[in-house]
Amino acid sequence: MLYDDGAGRLLCKRCLTKGTVACRTCGKPSPAGRGGECDDCYWNRLLSKRIDIAAVVFDRKENAEIFRAFGEWLREDAGAHPAAIKINRYFEFFLEMWSSGENIPDATTLLKHFSAGLLRKNFQPLRFLEEKGLVKITATDRMEVTERKRIKEIMAQSAETGSAHIFMIRYHDRLTERMREGVTGLSSVRLALSPALALLKTAIMNGRELPCQEDLLEYLGTAPGQRAAVSGFVCLLRDEFGAELALPSVKSLRCKIARRRPENRLDLERELMELMRSVDKSEKDRRKLVELSLRYFHRIPARMARKMAVEDQLVEIDGGDMAVLSGKKHYWLPKQLYYVTSF
Repeated sequence: MLYDDGAGRLLCKRCLTKGTVACRTCGKPSPAGRGGECDDCYWNRLLSKRIDIAAVVFDRKENAEIFRAFGEWLREDAGAHPAAIKINRYFEFFLEMWSSGENIPDATTLLKHFSAGLLRKNFQPLRFLEEKGLVKITATDRMEVTERKRIKEIMAQSAETGSAHIFMIRYHDRLTERMREGVTGLSSVRLALSPALALLKTAIMNGRELPCQEDLLEYLGTAPGQRAAVSGFVCLLRDEFGAELALPSVKSLRCKIARRRPENRLDLERELMELMRSVDKSEKDRRKLVELSLRYFHRIPARMARKMAVEDQLVEIDGGDMAVLSGKKHYWLPKQLYYVTSF
């Protein structure tokens, strides 16, 4: 139960009646309700207790001493309170590290066992081991393990494609062989496998196992920047599996990108207003005005809008507004255009 001390603070009965007492360990003043032990001494005692309990689990004396040294290092590095909270979680790291052998494994073995992501979660134990010279992990080591993990994930996804998985297996084997020869690197292997799997998935969605030209064009239509990356897989499918595939030209892909890129609305608006302000308009100008209006108000691509402005009929609709009649569809245009687009 808590009591009001008259100053707006809620205190336990011992703190209310006795105030502070000397800590039995360090002698510093401590709230009486803490039982004669200050906060720092409590966390230090708890940390030491947890280190002792965990160290008993290790069979080898050398391993127990390394763990004890880590506990004391963590006390100095992070403080007793955080160290006491985290020590049991880090104990699991040491237990797992020594589960496959008595000695501390080298960097490659450690990374393969834990993965770079799990080592990041155990940053403090790893930093301790590196500072003590017990292990050395470089950025290259981390990157290699990460790339191998990503490649493994790509191949696992490929296995879900059924019999089409054989294409990815063969491509993976070819890339691995090139890597052994020193022609390519691990990152390049992963960057080649990823678009290959994407192309394979596109074909499967279209009801085919072996990709055809239609599948290739569909994939590159959504990812034109992957043309070079997928070229090796295309060559393999064509040479070894008889697929009728041909990579589209870079120019054609650039045209597709340009058509997909949204037009600058401000530029269109500026051009439209300038054309409307001009007094004498030729037929070409009036057609251009309709084209710009279709592009601005309906987001119709430039080539299609240009064709509609020339070939389709301009009609007046209810309310004095105008519309371009294209097939069975009416494309509304503001009535302000009526007086400047009379053909």
